[in-house]
Amino acid sequence: NNVGFHYAKNVVGADFIAVLNNDIIIPEKNFIHQVEALYADSKFDVAGPDIESLADHGHQNPMLTTVLSVKAVDKEIFRYKLLAIVNKTGLYEKFKKNRQEAPKTPVKKTEKRMENVTLHGAFVIFSKNFIDREEYCFRPGTFLYMEEAILYRYCMDQHYKLIYDPDIKVFHKEDSSTSSLFTASKDKRDFVFSNMVKSLKVYRKILNE
Repeated sequence: NNVGFHYAKNVVGADFIAVLNNDIIIPEKNFIHQVEALYADSKFDVAGPDIESLADHGHQNPMLTTVLSVKAVDKEIFRYKLLAIVNKTGLYEKFKKNRQEAPKTPVKKTEKRMENVTLHGAFVIFSKNFIDREEYCFRPGTFLYMEEAILYRYCMDQHYKLIYDPDIKVFHKEDSSTSSLFTASKDKRDFVFSNMVKSLKVYRKILNE
């Protein structure tokens, strides 16, 4: 994503850069005009559309904002390191069978435009002001996980305006990114746990700054 952002900024000279997963579907033929209209009205730095998951038809924007303390982040790093060890030993499946998870209720669409909320990383739009000032769209060292919380915290520190617009809509074939890479669930879990640790360390660094 950062390589693409750098290319679009320095080679293409883009006024807007949309960073999206490879499992996103854009149904709107006038998507670019919608983005231009949103910027003209709100002067956003970073924007996110209504993202409907094709897995459960829940809506992923805006995300619940949870600002963790450094102490809480340290606990999460320890937890994911422990999970990675348990997964490598083959004991994760045994623990999982004994644990019952409550079914998730799909999140309903937020109908109103909202400002300075956490935007889902599957589809993020950056405007000229952000592009001119930044070399990266996501903080270096992260991959797929915690990017939303890190971007939100960074944007708040830099006084960037984040906008969620329900009138721009996309669909998300959720988990297709990791599922296409890994067929064995053990390998997928190892990928998730290791990258969560890396992203949490980046988040902790931003909190300490």
